[in-house]
Amino acid sequence: MDSPRRARDPQQGRNGHVRLADPPPERRIGSTAIPDRVVVAGLAVAVIAVLVQTAAHLGNAAFLDNRFTLLSADAEGTPFSWASTVACFAAAFAVLLAAAAFPALAPRLLLLAAILAFFSLDDAVGLHERLGAELLSPLLGLPAYTSRLLWPAVYVPLLLLAVALLWRLAREGPTRARHSVRLGVALLAGAVAAEAASTLLFRLGVTHGDRIDFFEVALEEGAELAGWIFVAAGLTSCALHTLGLSAAELAHRERRPAPATVAPAAQPAVERVRVLT
Repeated sequence: MDSPRRARDPQQGRNGHVRLADPPPERRIGSTAIPDRVVVAGLAVAVIAVLVQTAAHLGNAAFLDNRFTLLSADAEGTPFSWASTVACFAAAFAVLLAAAAFPALAPRLLLLAAILAFFSLDDAVGLHERLGAELLSPLLGLPAYTSRLLWPAVYVPLLLLAVALLWRLAREGPTRARHSVRLGVALLAGAVAAEAASTLLFRLGVTHGDRIDFFEVALEEGAELAGWIFVAAGLTSCALHTLGLSAAELAHRERRPAPATVAPAAQPAVERVRVLT
């Protein structure tokens, strides 16, 4: 009696060798699926963070008479100032990842990482505000609100340099990463413009605690927070995409077969014919 046949494994070849299934498209090395997901995740985090920050800041002003400092987007040592600092430092760390992915741009990217880390430090300790309010304004005898001009005057050159480097780096990434970085840069530029324009509001008689001041702060801080998140997500996506392409090229080289040597063709046997005489 014949023994029953074994059911052949669909992953098993004709000679009994196991054939590995191809990975799904989103897991293939060099695919843009995972870098694009990083950008989408950054967008979601930015929208949620800005909505929570704006609602807390305006709600504290409208319903709580601005009694809770922890709910203010303009105060130091709050969850919102921490979030902005972390987002800025995340962008600096993403630049370090990009430096590993783009060795030719490494010197400029290390400079960019240092600038962004400095911005993160300033955001954490309020360096530009303290220098203006506690040092320059008393020494020069200027009103306190003029300290808001210090940050744009001193940091705009650094910001312009950072923008140029970010714009250059964004060209190396996939489409969504490029858009994320450039949108973040635009939002950061808007935050700088809003802070500079706030000086004009104080010259026109607006004081701290006015409704216009609360809306200006919500707009400025929201643009800054979202901008750093978009930049960090876009840079991380660029680095992942480029590292994936490098890994794909390396894997392709390892799989490339060695050139085959062509054996000389066998000489056909010549049959001898006997001639009968």
